[in-house]
Amino acid sequence: MDQNRRMADEPPSILADFARIRIPPDEAAAIAALFVESMLVAWHHRRVGLSARMYRARRELAVAFESEGGVKSLLYESLARRRAVRALVGRRSRRALARRG
Repeated sequence: MDQNRRMADEPPSILADFARIRIPPDEAAAIAALFVESMLVAWHHRRVGLSARMYRARRELAVAFESEGGVKSLLYESLARRRAVRALVGRRSRRALARRG
């Protein structure tokens, strides 16, 4: 009873006292399974994205080696893309600096 009165006197806190929370084992297992499943989905999604990028890179290289001057044009296209990205990032950072004053 004394503990209840002391808790009532304290202001409500955003933080929870997790020592007092009781989760049944079957619900805890379901939460853990959901977490593991979501991590697996995220991992598969990332892996598929990386595989697609590798496939595109291999295909571009194969086409470049088969065509006359293909490697040189592939190199120039890659450099142009990198410069465009750097310019875009540079513009964004200058805007952010201008807003901050």
